[in-house]
Amino acid sequence: MRIHGAPFSPTERRFLQLVALPLLEQLLDRLQLIRVSQEQEQEQWDRFRQRPGGASSPCVT
Repeated sequence: MRIHGAPFSPTERRFLQLVALPLLEQLLDRLQLIRVSQEQEQEQWDRFRQRPGGASSPCVT
């Protein structure tokens, strides 16, 4: 039963704490990793473009 004015019932609050919030945190962590990876890739391309000549891509084999 919901207490008047309370945004979530105790059951809803427990669900949010145990399920929803950890999933959202995991999603945000993964998005941050993707962002960092994309920034690193962009920096690698920027360095590659500044070099005269060179290979056709910045990938190291």
